[in-house]
Amino acid sequence: MLPLASFLLAALLGQSSLSSSDPLPCVAAQVPGCVPGYILKSNRWGVAVYVRDPNYIPPLAQSGPAPLRPLPSELPAQAAHASWASTEPASWASTEPASWAYPIASAPPPAAVQRERRTEGRGHVGLVFMPGVSTFPTYTRFDQGKASGQVALEFRGTEGGARVRLAAEYTAFGKIGELSFKYDLLDRFFLRPFLAIGGGVASINPDPQLRAAGSGSAGVDLYLARDFFLSGEVKRRFFMSGTQGEAHGLVLSGEKQTSLFVGMGFYFFK
Repeated sequence: MLPLASFLLAALLGQSSLSSSDPLPCVAAQVPGCVPGYILKSNRWGVAVYVRDPNYIPPLAQSGPAPLRPLPSELPAQAAHASWASTEPASWASTEPASWAYPIASAPPPAAVQRERRTEGRGHVGLVFMPGVSTFPTYTRFDQGKASGQVALEFRGTEGGARVRLAAEYTAFGKIGELSFKYDLLDRFFLRPFLAIGGGVASINPDPQLRAAGSGSAGVDLYLARDFFLSGEVKRRFFMSGTQGEAHGLVLSGEKQTSLFVGMGFYFFK
């Protein structure tokens, strides 16, 4: 009797047990929380499926070391992937790529950095003070010259060595106003040689009437900062004959002026 009872009990237990390949009973019943790490949701066709739980942490990982903090460039990609994985079935979500597969924003190339540095703002209007000495009316030595001074406004663009200069000059023999064009030969270098050519009007003693004048000059600017420089210039100027005589100022006069200026200037209005 006892052996028969044991046989019947084993048969009943074997009938109620499940093989390892059979699904869990809670899966068939669609019980929430049945599969660790997954939650029960309905897909776009209304079929109940288990999808990954983005907030799930395995028990072993809870007691393990703290995870590495992602790079700032990886945060948008990880957030987008997490939102995609939370709305897809578990079979699809398991195919997510490794974290190193996401593109990482790279630094701009050196050429772009250099181009940005070249286009940094610089002053467009310059004020230049140039004291010096001038000889007149013929070629003489500078130690025989007389004091003179020049104040000028220079205008330049964002790039390039071209300048437009508007100058007023005061000398012992008269006053001169001039508009000239100046060009720096080495615009990117701190030591910038330049050439200039200009024209204007002059009032020379003892004739108070205005007469035309033209000049050519060469010099060098030493930039101590982006918008501050020291300047040296040698200028040669000629004059028309003035209002005296039959030519009425259309004849080149024999009077010449040679000037040496040393001063400083600075730019503003970036």
